[in-house]
Amino acid sequence: MQLVRKIGAAVMSVSVLVSGALFHHPKQRASSGSKCYVRATLRTTGVEQEFWSPMSFNSTASTALFELKDGDHLAVQGSLKLYLYQNKIERTVFVDHALPLRAKRRRDAKPPGSEPGAAPAAAFR
Repeated sequence: MQLVRKIGAAVMSVSVLVSGALFHHPKQRASSGSKCYVRATLRTTGVEQEFWSPMSFNSTASTALFELKDGDHLAVQGSLKLYLYQNKIERTVFVDHALPLRAKRRRDAKPPGSEPGAAPAAAFR
């Protein structure tokens, strides 16, 4: 953990890595300073279902978030901000990195040389 001093008060900065599925399609918005950002809702599963709010001002992470759809799985890393809202803990992650967790494409188990127009395997010996 890293401690930062701001006008005489100690503020703690914590980095987290959270993985889960998107609960809603990410939305692109503009801040009051006209800076674009992407905000999403991430649902984690475990003992208890939790909701996290990833927010990204980083263009690379924003692009990765915005390309995903509802239900897609991903992992996000960034700074954590916790606060109480209507007696519930709100978890916001200011995303530095976003990693979509997509299933790998399966390769067909075809023997070499079985593609149409391919030379027989004996020709390469």
